[in-house]
Amino acid sequence: MARPKKKGLDYFPVDTDIFQDVKIRRLIRRHKQAGFLLYMQLLCDIYRHSFYIQLADDYCFDLAEQWNLTERGVKTMIRSMIEFGLFYNNLHRKDILTSCSIQERYFMVKGKNINLEDSEKELLLTSICTEKPGVLDAKSTQRKEKERKENNMSERVRVRTQAMEQWEAWNQELLSDEAWRYSVVQQAGLGVGFDSQIPEKLSAFNQFLVSTAETDSVPTLKDYQRRFHYWLRDYGAKRPKMGKNEVSRIEELNRVGEESLAMARQIWLNGECA
Repeated sequence: MARPKKKGLDYFPVDTDIFQDVKIRRLIRRHKQAGFLLYMQLLCDIYRHSFYIQLADDYCFDLAEQWNLTERGVKTMIRSMIEFGLFYNNLHRKDILTSCSIQERYFMVKGKNINLEDSEKELLLTSICTEKPGVLDAKSTQRKEKERKENNMSERVRVRTQAMEQWEAWNQELLSDEAWRYSVVQQAGLGVGFDSQIPEKLSAFNQFLVSTAETDSVPTLKDYQRRFHYWLRDYGAKRPKMGKNEVSRIEELNRVGEESLAMARQIWLNGECA
């Protein structure tokens, strides 16, 4: 007698740009590493079973015990995953976790001739899976994956543009605040002339946030100010290194002082002799 075909997967593909996905970044920002580890655990359990998993109370307890969390903490993280779009939020059964991308990857790896129960067919989200369970056209998958990445890129550009516009408005507000500018000059420790460099430093800080993909790390003006002061301390107010033939400011002051004393002594001697 033929062995029943295993419905779960032994492996599943993971995008190499997973940490660039704004959904993942939001999850990590809210729940730190524990949120991401729990998400990967859920994916492993889902694919080991098939293309979905049921959130039974015992299952949530097992997750909490495994990761040294509370059941309430586990459920809170899962609600965040649903909120951020990592799992589908419009199923008629709220205790089921799945998504279009999970189902597409499952059928891509599993191939065809998958016998689904009627209750499982009701959980299918994509038209491809609904029409031909277990058969996923490779070109269609590649096209959808390309569209998904393009949509993610467009979303990142939109978010970055909105952030830059917000930062520009904050920059104008901060530049008009004399007390804040004075505190920046004091922090830099490079003299009052540093005040004229503040607009340039703000622009450099904005580019730093974009280049490090941290556009969502400064949701408020207070956060923006705090991050700017940290950046200024670590990067923006570094003293330039002196060349071989250059002298420090202190050495220059000492030299001028010695010349002044010598000149005063000479004037005193000339007067005494006269």
